[in-house]
Amino acid sequence: MAATELARSQRLVDTGALSQAQFDARKASLDQAEATLAQAQARLASAESNLGNSAGNVQAARGRFIAAQSGPQRVEAATAQVELAQARVDQARAALDQAVLNHSYTRVRAEVSGVVSRRAVEVGQMASPDRPLLALVDSDDTWIVANFKEDQIAGLVPGARAEIGIDTFHGKSFTGHVESLSSGTGARFSLLPPDNASGNFTKVVQRVPVLIRLDAHPGTTLRAGMSASARVFTK
Repeated sequence: MAATELARSQRLVDTGALSQAQFDARKASLDQAEATLAQAQARLASAESNLGNSAGNVQAARGRFIAAQSGPQRVEAATAQVELAQARVDQARAALDQAVLNHSYTRVRAEVSGVVSRRAVEVGQMASPDRPLLALVDSDDTWIVANFKEDQIAGLVPGARAEIGIDTFHGKSFTGHVESLSSGTGARFSLLPPDNASGNFTKVVQRVPVLIRLDAHPGTTLRAGMSASARVFTK
């Protein structure tokens, strides 16, 4: 409409019915109106753009809100995953401990140090708890059993000093002490003890086993079963 009015005003100027000043004023008004329209259109476009951005922000906020609502469930799920992982770690540690224990069973260790005197197993054979593998003589614990006559033990008491001679080492004596006396004679605990029920009784001097433990003897190796003689000092 403004453009039509401007064209009519131009024809009036051409016919002399309208002055040039009036035409310029109308044209200036038209230009100002068009500028105002363009500015309004720009504001409209900006408002529409802001509206779109606001809608996007609303959607983002709604998404964050929904995520926040599901937060506790995700925390519980993560906690369950951690507990499951810890259980697997504990299971693996228990399996490792069991493997270490099983490996320790493959080594049979003697309780004391000594010398193997008899071996009853060969390489490759199966070992079991009810089967003896070897005989071990403790080199740090040496003792003898002296069979004294029953009329010789009246003054023998545990702790009495003793001297021992070993047939293998002529002229060398070892020291020791009485550790214990048997509670019965050797005949009483034999496989076939004497039976005098028939009334035929012949008095025979009995022997009483006396355990004598030797003192430390560095540099001398004694072996089980050696013959020895003992002398005990009594008060």
